Amino acid sequence: MGVKAQEREVKLLINGEYVETEGRPFLKDGRTLVPIRVISETLGYDVDWDENLVTVTISKWSDRYNSYQGLFVLNVDSKVVVSYDLEKVNKLFGRVNPSEEEVKNVMEESAKTSEIDVAPTVINGRTYVPVRVIAEAMGEKISWDNENWTVIINSNE
Repeated sequence: MGVKAQEREVKLLINGEYVETEGRPFLKDGRTLVPIRVISETLGYDVDWDENLVTVTISKWSDRYNSYQGLFVLNVDSKVVVSYDLEKVNKLFGRVNPSEEEVKNVMEESAKTSEIDVAPTVINGRTYVPVRVIAEAMGEKISWDNENWTVIINSNE
């Protein structure tokens, strides 16, 4: 007799190494949800949680290029992901001391929204997100090994 789906452990393999998570990945509505901090930080991104707005901002700054390599925002319990036109954002932040109004205008003008089918959710103080959405937003290659119940992510860097 096989193991029930909810009893099987979902594993996360990033760039050839299994990643341990404090919160276990799980399946919801046919999607694999993982703690956002684990996948983001493993791939070199910063994660900022805004408790008042109940949002997570994921960003990757490159000192080498003095620019953002990735920037997007997710709202907990919302199926909308906001990403930004990095060319516009980087042009703004390449200037010395842009005003708060300039920052606000550029961020509003460059924002692009997309729908996801499973909203981020908070469980035991951890924000879980559909792993495919995040990996693809970061430009990473992702696949699923059904036999071993493993999410495989290979960085493009």
